[in-house]
Amino acid sequence: MIAAGLQAGGWWRPEVCCGEQLAGDRAACLVKSAGLNQTSAEQKVMEEFSQLFQPGVAWMADVKCGDHLAEARAAWLQREKGMEAKAAQAKVMSEFQDKFIIKADVLDHPGWQFVWSPDAACGEHSAQSRCNWLQSETGCSLDAAQQQVIQEFPTQFLWHPEMQCGDHTASALASLLMTNKQYSFQQAVGKVRGQFLELFLPVCANANEFSMGGTLGDVSTFEPMTNASELQLVWSDDFAYEGAPDPLKWGYDEGGHGWGNNELQHYTSRTTNAWVSNGTLKVCALREEFECRNYTSARLITKNKGDWLYGRMEVRAKVPTARGSWSAIWMLPTDWAYGDWPKGGEIDIMEHVGYDCGRVHGTVHTDKYNHMKNTQVGKQVSLDIADWHTYTVEWSDSRIDFGVDGQRYHRFEDDGTGPDAWPFNKRFHLLLNIAVGGDWGGQKGIDEASFQGNGQIMEISSVRVYAKA
Repeated sequence: MIAAGLQAGGWWRPEVCCGEQLAGDRAACLVKSAGLNQTSAEQKVMEEFSQLFQPGVAWMADVKCGDHLAEARAAWLQREKGMEAKAAQAKVMSEFQDKFIIKADVLDHPGWQFVWSPDAACGEHSAQSRCNWLQSETGCSLDAAQQQVIQEFPTQFLWHPEMQCGDHTASALASLLMTNKQYSFQQAVGKVRGQFLELFLPVCANANEFSMGGTLGDVSTFEPMTNASELQLVWSDDFAYEGAPDPLKWGYDEGGHGWGNNELQHYTSRTTNAWVSNGTLKVCALREEFECRNYTSARLITKNKGDWLYGRMEVRAKVPTARGSWSAIWMLPTDWAYGDWPKGGEIDIMEHVGYDCGRVHGTVHTDKYNHMKNTQVGKQVSLDIADWHTYTVEWSDSRIDFGVDGQRYHRFEDDGTGPDAWPFNKRFHLLLNIAVGGDWGGQKGIDEASFQGNGQIMEISSVRVYAKA
């Protein structure tokens, strides 16, 4: 089945410049001169100029076309040739066809492809913001930056034109937006993806299938971490008891003020939100009214009960997947010797947001490198998130390694410029929590029903801290 707007050769767009005519005008001529119906005429034009109608072809102002940017070339055509803006853009696209194709690597799964979307949520920032940062910091081209972002966040760009979205296919809905709302192809794809997000995230079922080179199924891209048997265990909780978390090891951050990220939960110290049973710690986010908030959760801390300068921190956990959940295993400074956040630093051993199911993040934040400046330093890895995994950092006086299941996937090193970049020479403590919504976790809304009943639970079977023997 070929959906409305998606012909055998790609997307019909009447504003595309085909030789000396716009596609729509050329099709109209074929209707009159050759007796073709409108659909056949459009198909004929698309066959003649097939390169211009492929999915993923879109106007990009910053593309270099010869000696000038596309935007400058189009402006010249408008000024010197009296062309309208869309006609000028189409003319430039026809002159430099290969420059406007988003190289959407087709996946092994039939029908799936990657389509660039500037508004896609990539971590804590939009795809375009991440792309701009890569260009400014590395000097790479726009095309290279887009490819890098797609590689980092592949599930944010997945597209299947024949996916059934309500009463229509995805391509039909996108075609309607392009026709009735004058959306670009990229905008239309982004809009449809946003409305039917759960249909375009098959990674929740098997994240490894759609990863672009960062899965634990391909350990050749990883390096082994230090064997724990070579280290000395200095602190642990294996949860071999029942009831509230051990008060000699765990305390709580409490409150519902948004926590700097516009989060929706109120953190409590109740056993409704954190308890130990059957050998595991449960941290539970619930939909309930409490202290003027509509959600509750727990944020456990080891502050003044377990504080360390360097070592290996290892947490075995299974995280929730509901849209709106934001699970974290992380570390903050105990003494804040260098000042408030981000000057004191932050080590995110593991973060996972439900709408980006199956992708976990390991990140550091400092005064020089943090998400407020879009300079945070981190990497991501795709996992079968339904399974248990051991999340680890190995922290020394010169570097921090991030790993999953004994394999290192990211390293952050002291660049020698001082505490603005490396505040990690002071004591830190551990935190375990589930946030609800917030600037990152809530980017795609909240599946409220998933937080009702038993709620969303992060389960932890062990927390261990090692030092050099």
